[in-house]
Amino acid sequence: MKTVSLIKSVACCAALAAFAISFQSCSKSSIVQDPEEPETKVVAIPYTASVGSDNTGSSTAPQTRATINSSKKYIFQAGDRLFVENTDSGHEGDVYGYLTIATGEGTSSATFDGTLYSKNGFTPADNTPLKATLVSVNDRIHSISSDGFTITGTTYPSSIAADLAEAVSMFSDFTSTGLYGTKSFILQQSSAFVSFSILFEVGDKISLGQIVDVAVTPNSDPSTSRSASLVVVQPGSYKKIMFTAAFPGGTKLDADANISLNWFLSPNNYHKVVSFGSSNTLQANKSYNVGRSIVDVSISI
Repeated sequence: MKTVSLIKSVACCAALAAFAISFQSCSKSSIVQDPEEPETKVVAIPYTASVGSDNTGSSTAPQTRATINSSKKYIFQAGDRLFVENTDSGHEGDVYGYLTIATGEGTSSATFDGTLYSKNGFTPADNTPLKATLVSVNDRIHSISSDGFTITGTTYPSSIAADLAEAVSMFSDFTSTGLYGTKSFILQQSSAFVSFSILFEVGDKISLGQIVDVAVTPNSDPSTSRSASLVVVQPGSYKKIMFTAAFPGGTKLDADANISLNWFLSPNNYHKVVSFGSSNTLQANKSYNVGRSIVDVSISI
Protein backbone atom coordinates (compact mmCIF):
# COMPACT_ATOMS: atom_id res chain seq x y z
CA MET A 1 0.00 0.00 0.00
CA LYS A 2 1.46 3.33 -1.03
CA THR A 3 2.14 5.99 1.60
CA VAL A 4 2.92 9.67 1.30
CA SER A 5 4.02 12.26 3.82
CA LEU A 6 2.02 15.40 4.52
CA ILE A 7 3.94 18.61 3.92
CA LYS A 8 2.85 19.80 7.34
CA SER A 9 0.39 18.83 10.03
CA VAL A 10 -2.93 20.55 9.42
CA ALA A 11 -4.79 22.81 11.81
CA CYS A 12 -8.27 24.15 11.39
CA CYS A 13 -10.60 26.55 13.11
CA ALA A 14 -13.97 27.86 12.05
CA ALA A 15 -16.68 30.12 13.34
CA LEU A 16 -20.34 30.56 12.59
CA ALA A 17 -21.09 34.23 12.01
CA ALA A 18 -24.05 35.41 14.06
CA PHE A 19 -23.99 32.11 15.93
CA ALA A 20 -20.30 32.44 16.84
CA ILE A 21 -19.29 28.82 16.32
CA SER A 22 -15.53 28.22 16.32
CA PHE A 23 -13.85 25.24 14.70
CA GLN A 24 -10.39 23.82 15.21
CA SER A 25 -8.98 20.70 13.63
CA CYS A 26 -5.67 18.98 13.41
CA SER A 27 -4.05 15.95 11.89
CA LYS A 28 -2.63 13.58 14.48
CA SER A 29 -0.31 11.93 11.97
CA SER A 30 2.07 13.13 9.27
CA ILE A 31 1.56 9.89 7.35
CA VAL A 32 -1.43 9.27 5.11
CA GLN A 33 -2.29 6.19 3.09
CA ASP A 34 -4.16 5.27 -0.04
CA PRO A 35 -7.51 3.59 0.66
CA GLU A 36 -8.07 -0.03 -0.30
CA GLU A 37 -8.83 0.87 -3.94
CA PRO A 38 -5.38 1.97 -5.24
CA GLU A 39 -6.61 2.26 -8.83
CA THR A 40 -8.58 5.37 -7.82
CA LYS A 41 -5.34 7.09 -6.74
CA VAL A 42 -7.07 8.50 -3.67
CA VAL A 43 -5.08 9.55 -0.62
CA ALA A 44 -6.75 9.47 2.83
CA ILE A 45 -6.15 12.32 5.29
CA PRO A 46 -7.12 11.71 8.96
CA TYR A 47 -8.91 14.81 10.26
CA THR A 48 -10.38 16.01 13.55
CA ALA A 49 -12.42 19.19 14.22
CA SER A 50 -13.30 20.71 17.58
CA VAL A 51 -16.46 22.84 17.54
CA GLY A 52 -17.64 25.35 20.12
CA SER A 53 -19.88 28.41 20.43
CA ASP A 54 -20.93 31.17 22.76
CA ASN A 55 -24.42 31.25 21.18
CA THR A 56 -24.33 34.97 20.41
CA GLY A 57 -26.10 36.46 17.43
CA SER A 58 -28.81 38.64 16.01
CA SER A 59 -31.95 38.79 18.12
CA THR A 60 -33.97 38.05 14.98
CA ALA A 61 -31.95 34.97 14.08
CA PRO A 62 -32.80 31.52 15.40
CA GLN A 63 -30.12 30.74 18.00
CA THR A 64 -29.54 27.23 16.77
CA ARG A 65 -27.52 24.96 14.53
CA ALA A 66 -28.88 21.43 14.56
CA THR A 67 -31.82 22.09 16.82
CA ILE A 68 -32.68 24.31 19.80
CA ASN A 69 -33.00 23.64 23.49
CA SER A 70 -35.47 25.17 25.94
CA SER A 71 -33.32 28.30 26.23
CA LYS A 72 -33.35 28.84 22.45
CA LYS A 73 -29.66 27.95 22.32
CA TYR A 74 -28.45 25.76 19.53
CA ILE A 75 -27.17 22.26 20.23
CA PHE A 76 -25.62 19.58 18.07
CA GLN A 77 -27.12 16.17 17.43
CA ALA A 78 -25.74 12.70 16.92
CA GLY A 79 -25.29 12.23 13.18
CA ASP A 80 -24.38 15.84 12.30
CA ARG A 81 -21.72 15.98 9.59
CA LEU A 82 -19.33 18.61 8.21
CA PHE A 83 -18.71 18.14 4.47
CA VAL A 84 -15.48 19.65 3.11
CA GLU A 85 -14.49 20.13 -0.55
CA ASN A 86 -11.88 22.21 -2.37
CA THR A 87 -13.09 24.77 -4.92
CA ASP A 88 -10.00 26.06 -6.77
CA SER A 89 -10.38 26.26 -10.56
CA GLY A 90 -9.25 23.14 -12.38
CA HIS A 91 -9.15 21.07 -9.22
CA GLU A 92 -12.71 21.37 -7.92
CA GLY A 93 -13.55 18.40 -5.72
CA ASP A 94 -10.05 16.93 -5.72
CA VAL A 95 -10.13 17.21 -1.91
CA TYR A 96 -13.39 15.98 -0.40
CA GLY A 97 -15.00 14.10 2.46
CA TYR A 98 -16.93 14.64 5.65
CA LEU A 99 -16.43 14.61 9.40
CA THR A 100 -18.95 13.17 11.87
CA ILE A 101 -19.70 14.38 15.36
CA ALA A 102 -17.62 12.45 17.87
CA THR A 103 -18.43 14.11 21.20
CA GLY A 104 -20.73 16.87 22.38
CA GLU A 105 -24.21 15.74 21.29
CA GLY A 106 -26.81 17.83 23.09
CA THR A 107 -24.39 20.69 23.77
CA SER A 108 -23.18 23.79 21.94
CA SER A 109 -19.61 22.48 21.62
CA ALA A 110 -18.54 19.28 19.92
CA THR A 111 -15.70 17.43 18.24
CA PHE A 112 -16.02 16.24 14.65
CA ASP A 113 -13.77 13.46 13.40
CA GLY A 114 -13.29 11.65 10.10
CA THR A 115 -11.28 11.38 6.89
CA LEU A 116 -10.81 13.69 3.93
CA TYR A 117 -9.56 12.38 0.58
CA SER A 118 -7.30 13.77 -2.13
CA LYS A 119 -7.50 12.40 -5.68
CA ASN A 120 -6.01 12.89 -9.17
CA GLY A 121 -2.57 13.39 -7.68
CA PHE A 122 -3.63 16.71 -6.18
CA THR A 123 -1.81 17.88 -3.05
CA PRO A 124 -3.57 20.76 -1.26
CA ALA A 125 -1.45 23.84 -0.56
CA ASP A 126 -1.93 26.41 2.19
CA ASN A 127 -3.88 28.65 -0.22
CA THR A 128 -6.15 25.89 -1.55
CA PRO A 129 -9.72 27.19 -1.16
CA LEU A 130 -12.22 24.97 0.63
CA LYS A 131 -15.97 24.94 1.07
CA ALA A 132 -17.58 23.50 4.20
CA THR A 133 -21.23 22.52 4.60
CA LEU A 134 -22.80 21.57 7.91
CA VAL A 135 -25.51 18.92 7.54
CA SER A 136 -27.91 17.91 10.30
CA VAL A 137 -28.96 14.32 10.88
CA ASN A 138 -32.52 15.46 9.97
CA ASP A 139 -31.42 17.38 6.87
CA ARG A 140 -33.95 17.59 4.02
CA ILE A 141 -32.36 20.06 1.59
CA HIS A 142 -28.90 18.72 0.67
CA SER A 143 -28.36 16.01 -1.93
CA ILE A 144 -25.47 13.64 -1.21
CA SER A 145 -23.43 11.82 -3.87
CA SER A 146 -23.97 8.09 -4.35
CA ASP A 147 -20.68 7.33 -2.57
CA GLY A 148 -21.83 9.46 0.37
CA PHE A 149 -18.82 11.80 0.46
CA THR A 150 -19.88 15.05 -1.21
CA ILE A 151 -22.78 17.52 -1.46
CA THR A 152 -24.21 17.52 -4.99
CA GLY A 153 -27.01 20.08 -4.64
CA THR A 154 -29.30 22.11 -2.40
CA THR A 155 -33.06 22.07 -2.97
CA TYR A 156 -35.79 23.24 -0.61
CA PRO A 157 -38.76 20.83 -0.60
CA SER A 158 -42.38 21.95 -0.51
CA SER A 159 -42.86 20.46 2.96
CA ILE A 160 -43.08 22.44 6.20
CA ALA A 161 -42.16 21.80 9.84
CA ALA A 162 -44.15 21.71 13.06
CA ASP A 163 -42.09 24.48 14.67
CA LEU A 164 -38.90 26.52 14.41
CA ALA A 165 -36.65 23.93 16.05
CA GLU A 166 -37.74 21.23 13.61
CA ALA A 167 -37.46 23.62 10.65
CA VAL A 168 -33.90 24.60 11.59
CA SER A 169 -32.97 20.95 11.99
CA MET A 170 -34.36 19.98 8.57
CA PHE A 171 -33.90 23.06 6.39
CA SER A 172 -30.71 24.84 7.53
CA ASP A 173 -28.10 25.65 4.89
CA PHE A 174 -24.85 26.54 6.69
CA THR A 175 -21.86 26.92 4.36
CA SER A 176 -18.45 28.57 4.44
CA THR A 177 -15.30 29.09 2.45
CA GLY A 178 -11.79 29.04 3.85
CA LEU A 179 -8.18 28.18 3.04
CA TYR A 180 -6.58 24.79 3.55
CA GLY A 181 -3.59 26.30 5.32
CA THR A 182 -5.57 28.29 7.87
CA LYS A 183 -8.51 25.88 8.22
CA SER A 184 -10.71 28.77 9.30
CA PHE A 185 -14.39 28.80 8.37
CA ILE A 186 -17.17 31.27 9.14
CA LEU A 187 -20.41 29.42 8.48
CA GLN A 188 -23.27 31.48 7.10
CA GLN A 189 -26.94 30.50 7.35
CA SER A 190 -28.60 30.85 3.95
CA SER A 191 -32.11 29.90 5.07
CA ALA A 192 -34.91 32.16 6.27
CA PHE A 193 -37.67 30.84 8.54
CA VAL A 194 -41.30 31.96 8.78
CA SER A 195 -43.43 30.68 11.67
CA PHE A 196 -47.21 30.87 11.22
CA SER A 197 -49.95 30.82 13.86
CA ILE A 198 -53.49 30.72 12.43
CA LEU A 199 -56.33 31.26 14.92
CA PHE A 200 -59.87 30.13 14.04
CA GLU A 201 -62.73 32.28 15.36
CA VAL A 202 -65.40 30.67 13.19
CA GLY A 203 -67.42 28.76 15.79
CA ASP A 204 -68.73 25.37 14.78
CA LYS A 205 -67.34 25.64 11.23
CA ILE A 206 -64.19 23.90 12.41
CA SER A 207 -63.52 21.23 15.04
CA LEU A 208 -60.69 20.11 17.29
CA GLY A 209 -58.61 17.48 15.48
CA GLN A 210 -59.81 18.78 12.11
CA ILE A 211 -57.43 18.21 9.18
CA VAL A 212 -56.71 21.44 7.31
CA ASP A 213 -54.91 21.51 3.96
CA VAL A 214 -52.50 24.45 3.99
CA ALA A 215 -50.70 26.04 1.03
CA VAL A 216 -48.27 28.94 1.44
CA THR A 217 -47.63 30.99 -1.71
CA PRO A 218 -45.00 33.74 -1.35
CA ASN A 219 -44.87 34.62 -5.06
CA SER A 220 -45.51 33.31 -8.57
CA ASP A 221 -42.49 30.98 -8.52
CA PRO A 222 -43.83 27.43 -7.89
CA SER A 223 -40.57 26.38 -6.22
CA THR A 224 -41.29 28.72 -3.30
CA SER A 225 -44.71 27.20 -2.51
CA ARG A 226 -45.04 25.18 0.69
CA SER A 227 -47.91 22.87 1.66
CA ALA A 228 -49.06 20.33 4.22
CA SER A 229 -52.09 18.80 5.91
CA LEU A 230 -52.23 19.92 9.54
CA VAL A 231 -54.28 18.99 12.59
CA VAL A 232 -56.25 21.67 14.45
CA VAL A 233 -55.25 21.97 18.10
CA GLN A 234 -56.67 24.01 20.98
CA PRO A 235 -53.94 25.01 23.46
CA GLY A 236 -56.13 27.84 24.83
CA SER A 237 -59.44 29.50 24.12
CA TYR A 238 -59.27 29.18 20.34
CA LYS A 239 -58.58 26.42 17.87
CA LYS A 240 -55.45 26.96 15.78
CA ILE A 241 -52.80 25.51 13.51
CA MET A 242 -49.09 26.33 13.84
CA PHE A 243 -46.21 25.56 11.52
CA THR A 244 -42.87 26.89 10.21
CA ALA A 245 -41.79 27.16 6.59
CA ALA A 246 -38.22 27.63 5.36
CA PHE A 247 -37.07 29.48 2.26
CA PRO A 248 -33.76 30.40 0.66
CA GLY A 249 -32.62 33.80 1.86
CA GLY A 250 -33.59 36.42 -0.71
CA THR A 251 -36.99 34.86 -1.47
CA LYS A 252 -39.39 37.61 -2.54
CA LEU A 253 -42.79 38.10 -0.96
CA ASP A 254 -45.25 39.55 -3.44
CA ALA A 255 -47.96 41.97 -2.33
CA ASP A 256 -50.46 39.11 -2.76
CA ALA A 257 -48.44 36.52 -0.79
CA ASN A 258 -51.01 34.31 0.91
CA ILE A 259 -51.96 31.21 2.86
CA SER A 260 -54.74 29.06 1.44
CA LEU A 261 -56.77 26.97 3.92
CA ASN A 262 -59.18 24.19 2.99
CA TRP A 263 -61.07 21.69 5.13
CA PHE A 264 -64.18 19.55 5.16
CA LEU A 265 -66.66 19.51 8.01
CA SER A 266 -69.86 17.75 7.03
CA PRO A 267 -71.73 18.76 5.05
CA ASN A 268 -69.51 21.58 3.74
CA ASN A 269 -66.08 22.17 2.25
CA TYR A 270 -64.66 25.36 3.73
CA HIS A 271 -62.11 27.65 2.14
CA LYS A 272 -60.17 30.74 3.19
CA VAL A 273 -57.28 32.70 1.67
CA VAL A 274 -55.31 34.83 4.11
CA SER A 275 -52.84 37.50 3.05
CA PHE A 276 -49.60 37.89 5.00
CA GLY A 277 -47.33 40.92 4.89
CA SER A 278 -46.60 43.31 2.06
CA SER A 279 -43.96 43.17 -0.65
CA ASN A 280 -40.76 42.19 1.11
CA THR A 281 -37.63 40.08 0.85
CA LEU A 282 -36.90 37.33 3.35
CA GLN A 283 -33.38 37.76 4.67
CA ALA A 284 -31.07 34.83 5.25
CA ASN A 285 -30.35 33.96 8.87
CA LYS A 286 -33.58 35.48 10.15
CA SER A 287 -36.77 34.13 11.68
CA TYR A 288 -40.14 35.79 11.05
CA ASN A 289 -43.48 35.37 12.84
CA VAL A 290 -46.87 35.66 11.12
CA GLY A 291 -50.09 35.56 13.15
CA ARG A 292 -53.57 35.69 11.62
CA SER A 293 -57.13 35.24 12.89
CA ILE A 294 -59.83 33.65 10.75
CA VAL A 295 -63.20 35.25 11.51
CA ASP A 296 -65.11 34.22 8.39
CA VAL A 297 -64.86 31.46 5.79
CA SER A 298 -66.35 30.60 2.41
CA ILE A 299 -68.14 27.40 1.45
CA SER A 300 -66.61 25.71 -1.58
CA ILE A 301 -68.91 24.14 -4.13
